[in-house]
Amino acid sequence: MHALAHLLCPNLQEAITKAFSQTSRDGSGLLRTNELQVAMRSLGFDMSKDRASHLVETSQNAREGGAGGINFDQFLELIEAAAIEAAAHKDLSNTFQLFKEEKQLFASSRITLEDLRRVRDQTMPHVTNQQVEDMYRVAKSDNVAGIDIDEFCAVLNKKGYFIPPHDH
Repeated sequence: MHALAHLLCPNLQEAITKAFSQTSRDGSGLLRTNELQVAMRSLGFDMSKDRASHLVETSQNAREGGAGGINFDQFLELIEAAAIEAAAHKDLSNTFQLFKEEKQLFASSRITLEDLRRVRDQTMPHVTNQQVEDMYRVAKSDNVAGIDIDEFCAVLNKKGYFIPPHDH
């Protein structure tokens, strides 16, 4: 059994086990694409059909010549990754709200380049103006002034942004 299973409270262990066993209907102990989507959704995580299909098609079972499918340990790993991603998104959402509260932009759902620079000055002085401008430029996905929460989260989730430099 996956090491994560021993760290979960009994109720969560039961919910995850139930989600897996109730959706793996053919008795194989593997989740196929639609079953994986249903199991993830039952635990509060969305997964696109393309993502589920890719995971099933590239699973260990498929690599070993089987039909493909996600076993319980792999399912636990997916739940762990989804939970970490959800927590990170919540943290980024809270950070985004700080930008808005600082400037009292309750009517706007966007933050500006100036907002990014101000918070950078207060919290991350190692980040250069060029890095902030690059982040803003990469985040902009439309022609509307400012960046919204989805753009903000997407750019901060990209590797390399706002990571403190290593001490040599």
